[in-house]
This record gives sequence, C-alpha cells and structure tokens, in this order.
Amino acid sequence: WVYPTAYVSVDDERVSYANRTLANLSAGTHTVRLRADGYETFETDVTVVAGDTVTVMHPLVRQR
Repeated sequence: WVYPTAYVSVDDERVSYANRTLANLSAGTHTVRLRADGYETFETDVTVVAGDTVTVMHPLVRQR
C-alpha cells in the first residue's frame, strides 16, 4: 500500500515520495521522517554504513 500523499525527508530535507530508494546518502546517522496528510508523522534515526543499504518500513497511523 502506498500512501499517495506520503513523502520522505532526510535531515529535514524533503527528498522523495514513499516507496523509493534513496541513493548517495553519506555514511553516518540521519533523521528520516515520513509524513502524509491525515496521518501521524513517523520519525526515526538511521545509521548508514558506506556501501550498505538501510530499509525503513513503518505503517502510518491515522490522526485522531
């Protein structure tokens, strides 16, 4: 399921819509945020190791 209005930001910079692979992130810790209209914002920190892939998956919860 793709949330049609969901988008991803990394380190406070909007970079993509959900369900995309982001290339060229530098190694280190980054804050990833997933937002969609009508849903609670999800935020997590991820650590990227050079040459590795990090997957972030989280179901969005409707706002009350």
